[in-house]
Amino acid sequence: MIALRDQFPLKQLDRQAKQTLRFMTRHGLVMPIEGARDFYVVTAPFVGSREVNPYELAIEAHYDGALAFSTALELHQLTDQRFRTLHVLAPASRDDDARPLDTAGRELELALLFTPARLVAFDGYSIALHRAKEAWWFGHTLIRPMGFSIRVTDLERTLLDGLRYPKHCGGLDEVFRAWVRARDVFDVEILIAYAERFGIGILFQRLGFVLETLGVQHSRLDAWSALHAQRGGSRVLDPEAPFSGQRFDARWALSINHPPSILETMDASYS
Repeated sequence: MIALRDQFPLKQLDRQAKQTLRFMTRHGLVMPIEGARDFYVVTAPFVGSREVNPYELAIEAHYDGALAFSTALELHQLTDQRFRTLHVLAPASRDDDARPLDTAGRELELALLFTPARLVAFDGYSIALHRAKEAWWFGHTLIRPMGFSIRVTDLERTLLDGLRYPKHCGGLDEVFRAWVRARDVFDVEILIAYAERFGIGILFQRLGFVLETLGVQHSRLDAWSALHAQRGGSRVLDPEAPFSGQRFDARWALSINHPPSILETMDASYS
């Protein structure tokens, strides 16, 4: 549509673009991407590479969102694992100002005509779409690791999301490894600010425990412990495991129902 916009009025662009794509497909210039409706890979002879990058495809389809959870761990190089699920976090209600990445100027009027696609699978990958309420749609950034733009949850948001939903990040051990690897690069002030923006009691408890186990101190932690660590409660470090009374952290009123040895030894290896 961008290529044809100077030749046809706006109301005809959609039809003309589809006719052009059918022509290009018949002549071997493009090929529909299986499992990705309305997406094509360029197969013209002059194209050097026909490989489709799954990160790029996921964020092109869900351009109102950000890659998150285990996918963000990979992009931030906080895990050695490669997961076959691509996680996308998007706002619960569509942002009318959302636009495909790398669009500007005259392209914008065309970009706003379309809602994000809904890609669910591609080349052995499944795409999991998660919705965040408006107050929690924050903490994402643009990166260009492979020559194209990708929106991803930033380092601190990714670490916090791991404490909230370790099941989307390969489990709590993988989350703990990410915390150890990020120990010298995360910004504790951003972590504190994000946690207070979430305002979730259990997140204060888990984050406080993790930071102190890693030897990181902050003036807000004492206040968090006093306000949010409910004595006699049944809150757990690992939300995917049952409450355990074998080990209990009194300062954070938290059942340590998952071994924190990775944090204690600060050993992120897989041995």
